[in-house]
Amino acid sequence: MVIFLLCLLIVMSAALALGAATGKQAKKGKKAKTPRLPLVRVESLFSVNEAPVSKRAKIFLVAGSSQAASFAREVVEQKKLWLRAGFAEDEIECYYVKPLQEDLNDDQAQFVPVAASLARCHASSVKLLREHLKAVAERNPKPEFVYLYITSHGDKPVSYTLAEAKPTDEDYWALEREARYPVYEKYTMLIEGLSDGTATSTEILGALRAGRDARDLILTPDMLKEALSGGLAQVPKFVVLQGCFSGGFFEETAPQHSQDLLSQLPNITLLSAARHDRSSFGCEPGSSTTFFGGVYNALLAQHPADPREIAWKSLWMAAQADIAQLEKREKVSPPSLPQFYSNYR
Repeated sequence: MVIFLLCLLIVMSAALALGAATGKQAKKGKKAKTPRLPLVRVESLFSVNEAPVSKRAKIFLVAGSSQAASFAREVVEQKKLWLRAGFAEDEIECYYVKPLQEDLNDDQAQFVPVAASLARCHASSVKLLREHLKAVAERNPKPEFVYLYITSHGDKPVSYTLAEAKPTDEDYWALEREARYPVYEKYTMLIEGLSDGTATSTEILGALRAGRDARDLILTPDMLKEALSGGLAQVPKFVVLQGCFSGGFFEETAPQHSQDLLSQLPNITLLSAARHDRSSFGCEPGSSTTFFGGVYNALLAQHPADPREIAWKSLWMAAQADIAQLEKREKVSPPSLPQFYSNYR
């Protein structure tokens, strides 16, 4: 596998060099050609860890989508930070979505360099994450803390989106179908995994229509709240959510959502990439990380090893400032407005 990856990277480098050469020719009046990377089969490059959750696990890193490699890259990068900080391999559990072939084709240059590092990660699924957190909650002695980082696409309640949509919009009728199911009336983060592997949003909806438990299919504030309560109530919890509208998991004040807020849990610190009514940025193919994920990982690297010792509010304030500058430089709007909450200590 290592030899294969080295060979593939050499081929990719040659392709990029060819692209640079054709770019120079274009200045002389010749049309530049986009370099085509060699086709790589998903099965030859990616594997997942099927072992049970570690009995010492306390750090959970979740990439919820393979529509862009940026999510998986953030998890790989952050795992290295925690290992460098002194945590052992068996104290960290990671999860990623094995890309569909079309996902790999669209973002191959970003996926290939992290493929080998992802082999130690479990397949992302809401059911598996819930089972693993349950196992940790039932463990004795309890972990010193639980840290959870989730990076993926996020969404707001379907009625909010439909109120802004028109029947002529491309996804309007798909929204109409989702609106028949109460789970879509919650804030969500996409986890593209079923028991038999990677799944599209359409396949997840199909499983829901077939009678599968919504708690095994779609990540919502109430599902996460349930997983982090009970046996973990008195354990310090640190939750970071990277995704559009992710602030809705803990700071949306509408009465119909108040009972689901993670901020109701004790001993918890929460950060989100965006306010409940704002998108975050950098989640398209070609990005090495999302805007928030890249900024957050860089700041995390500057703080003490133990999450209980991190000045989380200061980190959040620095992230706010850096992301605001990045969004201004990249000319994206409206601003994402990352959010923070803590009742720990």
